[in-house]
Amino acid sequence: YQRRVRDSPQTGSTMSVVRVVAPLPLSASLLKRAVAAVAASHNAPKPLCVRLSHARPLDALLGSLNALYAALRVAGFNDVSIQFPVPSSDFDHDDSAEIVQVVTDDDSELDDSDGAKVATADTVYDVVAVGGTFDHLHDGHRLLLSAAAATTQQTLLVGITAPEMLLKKRFAELIEPFEEREAAVRAFIGTVAPRLQVEVSPLTDASGVAGTDARIKALVVSLETSGGVSFVNDVRATNQLDPLVGVGVPLSGAASADDIASKTSSSSIREQLAKEAEV
Repeated sequence: YQRRVRDSPQTGSTMSVVRVVAPLPLSASLLKRAVAAVAASHNAPKPLCVRLSHARPLDALLGSLNALYAALRVAGFNDVSIQFPVPSSDFDHDDSAEIVQVVTDDDSELDDSDGAKVATADTVYDVVAVGGTFDHLHDGHRLLLSAAAATTQQTLLVGITAPEMLLKKRFAELIEPFEEREAAVRAFIGTVAPRLQVEVSPLTDASGVAGTDARIKALVVSLETSGGVSFVNDVRATNQLDPLVGVGVPLSGAASADDIASKTSSSSIREQLAKEAEV
């Protein structure tokens, strides 16, 4: 483990940077040692950047990210970004594939009942899209954005749900303004994958730019919303565009998907904020 302190070019604040040199996936013992090393070296309340020495295979990377975020959260670290090496352009591109499954455990499966093919999770693409509300950025968002960054070679297009699409959300009045959500997304991607070009646009419908931009080759989604890839591809077909590869990411933490849903969802964060406001 190596530690240093630097200024974040994205936020201008000082952050602790801890480098973890270890093979992936991180074993339970390595994970425990990594968290202990971080705790021993980090001077709170500075933001923390954990830099992994390896980024492949992708399923091992995301499994390790899952475990690290969950373990660091339990250890009391909240303002955390985990950085990894840039993907190599030497990885094979499988243009015939429609679905890329990124698996972090044996029970995670992507529904391919529509006949979609499954490709290697280590394929990278020049232009990739990802979308979400990204309200009160949490570990699930970080995993999704990390998967998008790890499969992008040049440009990452991020669709962020527009305010008019969120009026029926629980505790909608506590959803962060679009500008704040955009700033958080840009800061996170700028920390974990500073080499990427990032383009942000408001999502005003279900497909966003993924349905209209010919440059995009892949769409990163959670496994829970993987059906959205077929919908987007239907929209692209009407626009005479090639279908996208779907990269499915299980957003389960070190414990379970229920843990992510109950502890780190944006709605649960807003609910907690609402309770605190009543006190």
